[in-house]
Amino acid sequence: MRGRPSKDPALKKLAGTYRKDRGIVADTVGALTEVPQPPAWLSGDAVQVFGETCGELVGRGVMHHQDINTVAIYSNELVLYRTAMKKLEEPDGHVMITANGYKQISPWVTIRNQAIKNLKEVGALLGMDPFNRNRLPKPPPIEEDPLEAIMREYDNN
Repeated sequence: MRGRPSKDPALKKLAGTYRKDRGIVADTVGALTEVPQPPAWLSGDAVQVFGETCGELVGRGVMHHQDINTVAIYSNELVLYRTAMKKLEEPDGHVMITANGYKQISPWVTIRNQAIKNLKEVGALLGMDPFNRNRLPKPPPIEEDPLEAIMREYDNN
């Protein structure tokens, strides 16, 4: 990303430099309101991760129909990473003996490292890390109806 990092709108309001016309408004049109069905090609563990990840994104209001395959790829990579970590926890998991008797780094180390790289790249697209989560547009605040506020105040008394 080039240029200066964006500043939080709350900080801009405190500094007196906030302008409504420059704010990023979330694209809530077309945002999914419930967790979609996972693609058929996902495995059992990846389906569970898919549901959890989609639930988080739907809750934030940033999940769209076009993001389903990206979340599926993210879920698949996370399951691959977990599998590699299980293999590397075994004794002598990091080292493998070749047919000639030489010691060699296990292929699971490479698989784990590539899965981490892929998770970071795909996760950035979805706003799964703190830096990119702050770059995603926030949904506009829901303005409360004045009559609703009066009714709620009346009910509390």
